[in-house]
Amino acid sequence: MGADAGAVSRITGADIGALAAGAAILGCGGGGQVDLLRSALRPRRNELAVRVEPVDSTLRSLVAVTFLGSTTVLGEKPPGGFELPTAVEAVERWTGERAEAVVPAQIGGMTALGTVALAAVSGLPILDADMVGRATPRLDQLSIFTRGVVRVTAAIVTTSGLSIVIDASSPAELESALRGAVARSGGWAAFALGPLPLEQVRSDLVAGSVSHAIRIGRAMAEHASLAAAAAALGGRIAARGRVIEVERHDDPISFVHGTAALSDPRSGAVARLEMGSEYLYLTVDGEPAASVPDVISVLDARTGGPLGADQLRTGNHVEVLVLPGAPLWRSDPAFLARADPRFYGIDADPIMANPMTARTP
Repeated sequence: MGADAGAVSRITGADIGALAAGAAILGCGGGGQVDLLRSALRPRRNELAVRVEPVDSTLRSLVAVTFLGSTTVLGEKPPGGFELPTAVEAVERWTGERAEAVVPAQIGGMTALGTVALAAVSGLPILDADMVGRATPRLDQLSIFTRGVVRVTAAIVTTSGLSIVIDASSPAELESALRGAVARSGGWAAFALGPLPLEQVRSDLVAGSVSHAIRIGRAMAEHASLAAAAAALGGRIAARGRVIEVERHDDPISFVHGTAALSDPRSGAVARLEMGSEYLYLTVDGEPAASVPDVISVLDARTGGPLGADQLRTGNHVEVLVLPGAPLWRSDPAFLARADPRFYGIDADPIMANPMTARTP
C-alpha cells in the first residue's frame, strides 16, 4: 500500500463498484453494509466526480469521518444522507476552522463510500489515506492517536438529527463518551473528527488506502479465481472449505464474540477463526496462520463476495483471504500495540504476512 502505487486522482461513478468491493474486503468482516451506500450513490453515478489528493498534498487541514454503532441497526435505519455533512459542519462551527479535505477514518467497510458521498456534496477533495488501513472496532485505535494528537474535537449526528460535540477530549474519553451517546440515541451515528492540521498528522496516516481499496476491487473483478486475485495483491488464500461450526456469545467486555470452524474436503485441514466485529485470528490444524492487523476476509467460494462476521453460517462454502496489513502497523511497536491480537484479548503474537513471500495453497 502506498501513495504512488497506482494512485487515483479522481473517483467517478465508474470507480464505485471497485471501491465498494475493495472496501468490503478491507472491512475484514465488519465495517458496516457497503451495499447500502453503493445503492445510495447509484443515482449520482453519471455526474459523480470527486478529486483525490495524495498525502503529500499542500492542503492544510482535514476532517476524518466514519460511522459508529450497530451495523444491524444501521441496516434497519439507513443513512438519510445528511448525517456526515452535518457532523462536519458541527466540528467546523465549534472550532471556527474550515476543513480543506475529508478522509475516511477507516477505509474498511461503508466509511469509504460515505466519504465519497460527503465529498460529492461538500465539494471537498478526499485525501488518499485513512487511519487504520482496514476496519477496527474502536476510535482510540486510530493511528493519529499513537503520537502527536492528544486532544481533539469530534461530533456525532444521529438519524433523528441530534448533534453532539465533544471538545478537547482524549482518545479514551472520546471512545467512551460517544459510544454511550450512540447507544442511547438510536444505535448508530455519523462521526466527524477535526479539523486536523495535515502537517501534524501526515506521518501517522495510512497513505494510499483509497487507491488501495479500488485496486483490490479491480483485482477481484479481473482475475478468474480468488487465488489468482489474492496472489496479484500480494496475499494468499490461507484456508478454504465448508463452515462446520459457528459459535457466538454476547460479551460486552471482550472483543472476541465468537468462533467459526471450517473443514477443507480436499486436504482434510480444519481451520478456526476467532471473530468479534471483525475477523481477528486464524489457525489451521491448530497452527497460527493469520492475525490482526493483517486483513482477514472470508469470501463466499461461489460468488467471491465478502461475508460479514455476523453473516457467517454453518454450511457456507468459503475461502479465507489474507492480505498484508498497512505498513504503518509494522513501523513502530506503539502502532502495533493498538491492533495486535493481545489488544483484542487473544494471547498470541501477531502473524504478519510478508507480501514478497505470500503463498496460496
